[in-house]
Amino acid sequence: MATATRNPIRIGRYEIIGVIGRGSRGTVYKAIDPHTRRAVAIKVLTSAFSEDDSLPRFYREAKYAGSLQHQNIVRLYELGNQNGFPYVVMEYLEGWGLDAVIGSTPLSIGGKLHIMVQVCGGLQFAHDRGIVHRDIKPANIVILPDGTAKIVDFGTAYIGGSHVSRPTMVMGNIFYMSPEQLEGKADLDCRTDIFSAGVVLFQLLTGALPFQGQDTRSTQLKILNDPAPCVGKYLSDVPSDLQPIIEKAMAKRREDRYSSARELGFELTRLQQQLSRAGVDLHLQRASGHIEGRDLNAAKQALIDALRVDPGHSEAKQRLRKVQEALDLQERKQAALELRSQAEQAMTERRFEQARSLADKALQLQPNDTGLLKLREAVQNRHKSTETYNTALDRAAAALNAGALDPAKQAIEDAVRVQALDSRGLGLARRIAERVEEQSREGRAAEQTKQVVIATNAVEKAIADARMFLSFNQRQEAREALVSAMSSALRVPVDLRRKFEALGRELEREPQIEDSLPDRSPDGRSLGSPTANELFSAPQALGPEVGREPKPGSIVPPRFEAMPTWRTPDPPEQRDIPEELREFLPPPRRGWGRLLAGTLVLVLAASAGYLIFLPQPKHVVKSLPPQPAPAPQVQYAEINAEPWGTVTSITSRTDQSVIKPNEVTPARISLAPGAYDVTVTGPAGQTRTVEIQVPQPPGQRCFVVFTKPDLAKIVNAQSAH
Repeated sequence: MATATRNPIRIGRYEIIGVIGRGSRGTVYKAIDPHTRRAVAIKVLTSAFSEDDSLPRFYREAKYAGSLQHQNIVRLYELGNQNGFPYVVMEYLEGWGLDAVIGSTPLSIGGKLHIMVQVCGGLQFAHDRGIVHRDIKPANIVILPDGTAKIVDFGTAYIGGSHVSRPTMVMGNIFYMSPEQLEGKADLDCRTDIFSAGVVLFQLLTGALPFQGQDTRSTQLKILNDPAPCVGKYLSDVPSDLQPIIEKAMAKRREDRYSSARELGFELTRLQQQLSRAGVDLHLQRASGHIEGRDLNAAKQALIDALRVDPGHSEAKQRLRKVQEALDLQERKQAALELRSQAEQAMTERRFEQARSLADKALQLQPNDTGLLKLREAVQNRHKSTETYNTALDRAAAALNAGALDPAKQAIEDAVRVQALDSRGLGLARRIAERVEEQSREGRAAEQTKQVVIATNAVEKAIADARMFLSFNQRQEAREALVSAMSSALRVPVDLRRKFEALGRELEREPQIEDSLPDRSPDGRSLGSPTANELFSAPQALGPEVGREPKPGSIVPPRFEAMPTWRTPDPPEQRDIPEELREFLPPPRRGWGRLLAGTLVLVLAASAGYLIFLPQPKHVVKSLPPQPAPAPQVQYAEINAEPWGTVTSITSRTDQSVIKPNEVTPARISLAPGAYDVTVTGPAGQTRTVEIQVPQPPGQRCFVVFTKPDLAKIVNAQSAH
């Protein structure tokens, strides 16, 4: 017969995965059944034996072992031939050979006895069908992961009172052979397997072979002549009934052994039960101690050990179930505690969705935990308050950007009522406070500017009144006009105050004015005899910043410069008065002609002395007369209402925008170049609208004069002098 292929891809319909093992008689492969996708083991006969010796025995093994359907015997599925090489398909066993378990896996005595009880059960099933295995040894016993023992390899089996090997051939491993096998007796029976099972039991318990010499001959002699060794030499604290069982199983004479594998299994089961009761009680005591010490894991292990000794022990099962429930509860508590810690951390970091999810998971493990219920409620409340807080901050930011400081401050207060300000809230509060302070400073500056303008108006009016009275030689009235504006003069710019002081000194140089001045001002204040320098020596009031151009449309205080010199009007005769002044004259009265004529003559004579200070009473926009100095480089017009009127509106003819000046007069308003309509209102409610043109740079200064001079008063006052 040819040699089998070392690495076939397929045997029959089975797909080869790998090699399980090789022996002298054949090779065992692991394969997959393509129909069921079940793993199988395929044993292929090789050419190690002649065809006459191997094939009949191989086929008989397949025939008779295939009929052994027992939980402790490997199952055979199919017999076949691959290119002249016979093979048998059998159950694939995931486990370990007993030879690998001996000495490497710690097993209790009861566990070892339990393995041998299963081996006896499988042997009894085969013996009942006339099959003697003849090669019982640890390598032919496979232990599955669940502890089940299975007998394999019936290739040397003695079947039906005959065998297929030659009578003189010794089959099996010498260390496990019975004396009758060594003697080559043909009439072998089940007691041969019982002897081999006793040897396996001894080796499983002690880890040593009972009959082992220095060579094959000495080993054979020990098997034939020496009694079974004492187990006590290898083990301590062993049951007293164990040694007699081993001695009877390995008796030299077949008649002295157990008559069946069932009888040996029964003795081992009885001993196992005794050991189980003692072992289970010991493990239960250990479990109780661990439970009292709250070491549930150790208690669980002790109960598992008890069930290994006696898998059917009801008390051990019940206690293990309770311990497992306690462990599960403990694990759930620990897991819930970890989830709670993570949820609290997430809430601290304001990851509220994650915190709520973690709290919900913890509550799934511990539904009735009040701490977890409070934690979830706290997360929800904190989430809601944070949303309210963020909404308030958003409102504050929007109001701040819109310049609405009061709503912005209210929004910050709403946020503070919810929770303490964070970095964003503190930044917003700081910006709002800065804007409030800036607005306050602007308000104070505007108020100061307003006061300066009001004071300037009062001083300018007093100077104009005083000059008018001086032009008619009414010094007492001129001084009264100056005294009425004395407090305002302390707040005006230095140039205007110098004009005010100069006019006062001019009054002092006139003795008759000093004699005519009253002791007290019209408001009751004592005038005494202070000089003009003493009266006007107060510190200068703050004025507008120098060198800064005003923004278009902004109201600015006047630039206090020397008043322009206007042309002197014609003498006030009816026919000589200019057309633009006649509207201010009172209607003519009968009987006053001569007095009026004389008065007009005096007015004409004195006009050169006083009209130099009198502005032209005309409601038109006039340019300043040429000055020796170059025109100022400005981009705005100065609309000077003079002291007796108010600018009420300025309308742009370009885009119809309207500027509403405030109550401060005279008003100097920065205007962009273009045409404007200026509406002015006098003290008696009379209004005029004049047109002005603001030129492109460098530009020029423009003044609007809309006063109604009382010419009759002027003429009468002049006539009196």
